Amino acid sequence: MNKAQPFKVARWIMLSLAVLFNSFIIFYSCLDDKTTNDWTRFVSNIFTGIVNNITHHETKVIPAEQIKTTFTEDGKNTIPGYAANEIPLGCEKEIVTSIEPANTTKKAIRYRSNNNYVNINQNGLKANLVGMETGEDEVVASWEDPEYSLLWSTTVNVVSLRAPVSFDATVNNATIPLGSPETINVTITNAFNDELKDSLYYDVTKLTYESDDHNVATVGQFGVITPVSTGSTTIRVSSSSGVEKTFNITVTSGTPIPGYENLSIDGETVCYENDVFSEKKVQLSIKDGTTALDNSEFIWRSSNPLLVRVNQKGEVYGYRKTTLEDETVTITAINKRTQQEVSKEITIKKELPTKLNTCYIMGDKELWKHSKVTAFVGDVIRVNVSYDKATPNTDITVSSSDNGVVRCTNQGTSVVLEMLKEGTAEITITSNYVSTLVDITEVTVKQAGAISQDNYEDVNLTIRKSIGHALFFAITQVFTFLAVYMFLPKMKLWQVILISLGIGLFIASISEVIQFFVPLRSGKFVDVLIDLSGVVVGLGITVGILLLIKRSRSSKAKK
Repeated sequence: MNKAQPFKVARWIMLSLAVLFNSFIIFYSCLDDKTTNDWTRFVSNIFTGIVNNITHHETKVIPAEQIKTTFTEDGKNTIPGYAANEIPLGCEKEIVTSIEPANTTKKAIRYRSNNNYVNINQNGLKANLVGMETGEDEVVASWEDPEYSLLWSTTVNVVSLRAPVSFDATVNNATIPLGSPETINVTITNAFNDELKDSLYYDVTKLTYESDDHNVATVGQFGVITPVSTGSTTIRVSSSSGVEKTFNITVTSGTPIPGYENLSIDGETVCYENDVFSEKKVQLSIKDGTTALDNSEFIWRSSNPLLVRVNQKGEVYGYRKTTLEDETVTITAINKRTQQEVSKEITIKKELPTKLNTCYIMGDKELWKHSKVTAFVGDVIRVNVSYDKATPNTDITVSSSDNGVVRCTNQGTSVVLEMLKEGTAEITITSNYVSTLVDITEVTVKQAGAISQDNYEDVNLTIRKSIGHALFFAITQVFTFLAVYMFLPKMKLWQVILISLGIGLFIASISEVIQFFVPLRSGKFVDVLIDLSGVVVGLGITVGILLLIKRSRSSKAKK
């Protein structure tokens, strides 16, 4: 057989391996973040398993001794005219729980309502209590464990909206002709500084309107002053808290204002439930035939303020829905002067989410939607749950396939997982809004050792950088150099080194550039340097061995 034949076969093998390894690097750069992390997590699991089987770490459970739940101190919890434990219908107050001692192993609380007069939107240790039905309710916060149980409870009262305790009352025209009703403008003057937000907490129709002289003018429920005869009188606007505003009006002779002939309300007929403080709204407008009128000339009312609210600009907001089915509300506009009334039906829908997102909080690291997660006995992991659309509550169901391995505590918008013993359990989080939205994560619990939850992700990162970057590029460079060396035998060694180094630099750079276009991944210059370090090491080892072989052959030839 020709002596050159094995060399030709060998160089084609080297070229094939070089192309294969470099192609794999490019292919790996195109993979999504979840896949690459799952692969590196598989490798790191092998390493951590070996280390933790050699070492051992005793886990200590520190139970809670006391829980304290209080109303948070912010604007919406200190509403003038309402007691601390009173919640205006449709409004909310926030409570937060602290657990003592501070180093308690599991910080997990579950809130519940005894009478369901309040809807509880829980987010970890905090919860928003939304008043859904008037009456007295008991809210309970519990820290539950097979060996320990702590409870806290408080009584809350859901009450109807009250008259504002601080307000201004004015009229646009202090001189009113006979036949021309005038409406009192009431402005709530407490700290909220927003017309719609203020109307969430107060009902101006519960103010008392009175005229000193009914023979001159009378005042109706909505503050509409109706002139009776010429003369002057004082108008008084007062609240149950004793605040009173007064002003004088004069009624003169005049011609009654003609009524409108064809009133109608224009605007969208569908409104979606959303946060009342957001910018989502439906703008309605008043027309008399084809003539647009000023919305401020009308008093706007909703037939169900708990479901839909409207401000005095004709802006309609979806507020609180209690069902998934579509519901209809009637929006009414009453002209301040002529008392003519016009209405429009608005259908409110719940805007259902299409995605359920989960984020596993492991120490100070965040893992977004991984199908597999590794933890250690004694670890406590928090899982944050969110939707792609804003909802008043995540409203989820969570379960563990093996409560002896991983135990779950549902905290509304978060879940607390306790790692109890070695094994594997599937954590299933299901949306109660859209039953098809399900997140399933396999949690593998390992024996705690030197590598624990706090440093596992750092170990994972180190393995990914050392194996996924430096080591793999070093191995790839061995085949790249040998392929170039064997196909270009007449080139000088330093030229072959430069060509191989250039190929390594190109592959390292292009792989990072590709990652700029892959979701949740990003190319980094520091990764290029790590890749190059692997290239240099692989190249150095290969060239070193090659020179040693040449020197050995040269020594044998001389002998």
